[in-house]
Formats: sequence, C-alpha cells, structure tokens
Amino acid sequence: MFFTLGGSIETWGKMGYLSREEKIYSELGKHLGKIIFFTYGDKRELYSLLNNEIEVIPNSFGINSKIYSILLPLINFRELRHVDFIKTNQMRGSWAAIISKCIFQKPLIVRCGYEWVKFLQLKKTNKFKIVFAKIIENLTFRSADKIILTSKADKNFVMNKYHINQNKIILIPNYIDTSTFKPLNNVKKEKGRICFVGRLSKQKNLLNVLKAINGIEDIKLTIIGEGEMKKELENYTKKEKLHVEFMGQISNEKIPVKLNKSEFFIFPSIYEGNPKALLEAMACGLPVIASDIEAHRELIKHKINGYLCKTSVKSIAKAIKTLNDDLKLKSNISKNARLTIRSNFSISTLIGKELDVYKDL
Repeated sequence: MFFTLGGSIETWGKMGYLSREEKIYSELGKHLGKIIFFTYGDKRELYSLLNNEIEVIPNSFGINSKIYSILLPLINFRELRHVDFIKTNQMRGSWAAIISKCIFQKPLIVRCGYEWVKFLQLKKTNKFKIVFAKIIENLTFRSADKIILTSKADKNFVMNKYHINQNKIILIPNYIDTSTFKPLNNVKKEKGRICFVGRLSKQKNLLNVLKAINGIEDIKLTIIGEGEMKKELENYTKKEKLHVEFMGQISNEKIPVKLNKSEFFIFPSIYEGNPKALLEAMACGLPVIASDIEAHRELIKHKINGYLCKTSVKSIAKAIKTLNDDLKLKSNISKNARLTIRSNFSISTLIGKELDVYKDL
C-alpha cells in the first residue's frame, strides 16, 4: 500500500488518524497475511508500528519525496516482486503504484477517499495543477484493475470524466469503528454544546457557523482541528465575544468523548467527499446538522437521520434553533444516525466488501 505523496506514519499521528487507520489495515492483514506500507517518512518509521500484520518500509535515504516516488519501485525491488496486490491510498503519488504495476505485473487497486480533480476545481486551483491532476487521474484510473471510490457522486464523476467502465469501480465508503465511536452513557452532555471536527479551511464554511451562533443564547461551539483559517476564526470569536473553544488537533481515540459531551454536531461544508468526521459523529448518536450538498445527501435523509441546511448564515442558524427546540426530533435523529452507521459503515461490514475486491482479482 503506497502512501499519499509525502505522507508518513508520523503524518497520520499528527493528524490524529493513526489508531483508526492501523485498526483498519490490521483487520485486512488478518485475512491477507501481511500488508506492507511504503511511506515517505524517515528511518524512525521502521519502529512506529509494532504490528504483526503490517510492515513499514520508509524513505530511509532521505530522498526528496517527489524523486523518491519515482525511484521507490526500483529501490524496493526485492519486496515488491513478492507482493500479490498493489494499492494506492490517494491519487497524489499514485504514479509510484503505476510504475510498480508495469515492472512487476501485479494487480493494481486504486482507492480515492475523495475525487482529486473535482476538489481542485471546486477550490478554484490554478489551471496548471488541474491539468496535471487530470493527466495523473486518467493514467491511474486506466492502469487500475479495480477502483475503490467512497461515494456515488465520485463514481459518476469518474465515469463521465474519464469514460471508465462502471464494472471496474467498487463503492466502499469510509470505515467507522462502531465499537469506539458509540454513545457513551458515562459521559455527561453539556447543554447547548455543538461540536465540529475537521480542517479549518474555507471549504468547511466555519465563519458562517460563527456568524450563525452570534445571537443564539446558551450555545457553545467546540472546534477540533487545525488549518489556515484558525487565526481568522479566533479573531472573529474574540471580536464578537462568542462562546467558542478551539481544541486544536487531537488523536482519533479521544474524539468519541468530545463528541459525546456535545448535544449536536455541525458540518456545513461547501463541498465534501465521504467525510469521516460526519460519520463518526453519527456513530456516536449525535444529531448532525450538515450542508445540503450532494455528498451529504447520500448519507443523510432530512429530519430522519440528520438535518440538512443551506450553507448560508440564516439557514445554519435556523437549523441550530430548530434542533435545539425540538427534543422529539433530536431524539429520533440521534437513534437513526447510529443505526445508519452500524448498518452501512461499520468496519466489519466494509472489510468484507474490500476483501471481495481481492478475491475477484
């Protein structure tokens, strides 16, 4: 399994993903025998995972990540010639997997947690980057034996954009550990507390959330995550004297307690893929308020297992007030949210789907 360009075990640790990802691949490893992680970290990565199912092979030579991504198949010739399958984790750096497939003639599984080109277009990134990404995606999708995508929206985009046969594409949403992310009866709810988990970027639309809670009494917002908008959000909070707690990045295993202390979860993104943070909140039985965008409509039925709103300040404020006032609606959404995740997104359910991909190959 090839890490995203520049990615490492250390990166996963800093972003709070390590325990979650290790659990998923450990479960896969129990069935497959062994999984090898090719990372871009240094020699310390060799000792970062003491796991029988996973072996870590880092960039021990300290080569520039982009150059290493091209040389990786040759440097690690001895290990790669014995593998049964090659897999990418995301699109950036996927050329290392394509080169490996060409050299070793192994089946290639391409996994995308989000659609790279679509995200770049929505972010209005410069045209050169978008053209480069299109070339890489087209080459990667055509080289793949199987493609794992996390949403119907991404599947439709890939089929229409690159004319890929739908039989080549498998829909497997993000895994959620429902034994960790669950309602915790020993954790007391804090009245009026709303939680957000994710990157503090324009995509997440958090400034509108701050404007929405401005004027709503007894509402406190907890923000978990880091990002380029943190300073701007902190300045607005101080200026308006809002009840907002910035917790920074915390490890994934600590998040269930933070979620369970909250009455609601809010996720008003302008665009998304298949957001793990939203799924984890639903798994904890939180009533979620999410923006009415294509990705969220695949997950949420309005007023059944979540509450959909527009991305505007007015609509977000209305959603918060509605859920805060309607206890019956809040209770029903909470139960159905948990049920949705257990039925469709649990590790035990989705591991089976991924193993079927290997069996087919």
